[in-house]
Amino acid sequence: MEKSYLKEVADTILSQLKVVKTELWAWGAKDYYYIEREVDGTKSPALMFTIRTPKVRRGGRVIISLNDGSDEYIVEAIRVSGNKEFPLGMVKEIHAEELHSTINSLIEDEETKTLICF
Repeated sequence: MEKSYLKEVADTILSQLKVVKTELWAWGAKDYYYIEREVDGTKSPALMFTIRTPKVRRGGRVIISLNDGSDEYIVEAIRVSGNKEFPLGMVKEIHAEELHSTINSLIEDEETKTLICF
């Protein structure tokens, strides 16, 4: 996949997330990267960023991949320790307006979610 396409898709995803900047801050979101991610044998453009929440204290990452065929997203939350990835959860067939609630369901506890939603 061309780097310009990967960057374009990642920038679009990030702009959709920035609609609610306070949640990005609450997640401790930073270090945004555009990558190519393989999910179910298909390579897709994706945005990856680090997070730090009470539930995911260290090594947390969120990866949002675009399913080009359906114009939907795949949202993954993982914890990284050393060179190993430990999945926290994956949700498929997500639309842009569902990104925040989906990410929250993967990286926040019910108690924490209530505290950060203003």
